[in-house]
Amino acid sequence: MVKSDNFDAYILLAPGYLIKNTTVEETAGYTGYSVSGKNVQYTFRHGVGARYFLDENFGLNLEVGIGGGSFLQGGITLKL
Repeated sequence: MVKSDNFDAYILLAPGYLIKNTTVEETAGYTGYSVSGKNVQYTFRHGVGARYFLDENFGLNLEVGIGGGSFLQGGITLKL
């Protein structure tokens, strides 16, 4: 592996969940019923990524992973 002060590689392991409240109402017919409930989804994201710092506090990042997000993500990194 390449050793550099500007390059930072990492492994990502992140659990998560999403809770959705759902309500369905019948308005077209004469029954007038309403159904509501909660939908809970669990996910586990894992992937690999890298950050490259252009100077001491500013850099770029790129990440590849599956579960709970997009397959490919990228952006800027600020070190405070």
